[in-house]
This record gives sequence, C-alpha cells and structure tokens, in this order.
Amino acid sequence: MNQSGYLPLLLVGLCVLLPCLEAGRQPFTQSNLLQERKSHLQNRQAEYDEFFNMLDTLLWDTEIEKGRTYRRGFLRMRRPAFLSRRNGQPASMYRSFVDQCYGILCELGINGLVNRIGRFLS
Repeated sequence: MNQSGYLPLLLVGLCVLLPCLEAGRQPFTQSNLLQERKSHLQNRQAEYDEFFNMLDTLLWDTEIEKGRTYRRGFLRMRRPAFLSRRNGQPASMYRSFVDQCYGILCELGINGLVNRIGRFLS
C-alpha cells in the first residue's frame, strides 16, 4: 500500500474509536462539580477538626476520665470556663482563634506536617 492508502484506513479507525472513548467519559455536569466542592469542603472541615482536637489535647487536661486514660495537657489545667460553652463545647472565640492558627499553617505550607503529627499523637 502506498502512503495515500493509509489515510482512509486511519480515518475509519478514528471514526470507530472516538465514540468508544466518548462513551467512557462522564459528562461534565453541574452536579459533578457541586459534588467535588462538597467533598473538598468536608475534607477541609475534617482537617480543621483534627487540628483543633490535637491542639486541645496538647494544651489542656482531659475533662472526662475514659477508663484509666487521663491525659495531662501542656498547661496542666482544664480548659478555662470562658473558653468553653456550658455544654463543654469550645466557645466560638476559641474555635475561631484555633482556626486562624491553622490558616497560618496552611499559608506557610506546613499544615500537612502538623496533621501527620496530630494523627501520630492520637
């Protein structure tokens, strides 16, 4: 076959393969984009929560003895009342401060290292 004989064969092959490739792709829709954003936000919130729990554990004593494990924090005291709500949850000011600290770590690019250390300590 000469070179001009390969061109029709190549075009036929592309015409057969292209529909198969297109069928395997998922259509790009708004719902896929929303699902990706939702997943990203959930992962981000989980990272914030892990960092908060790590910092809270490192600074303050545990409030409830879980069996025989009672952890002493770096400050050797329970979280002060003004940093907690009545139900024991952190106050919004304290939570916001910790989230800002995590934001600074993200800006410095060391949040991944801190997250690994937190998982190691827990």
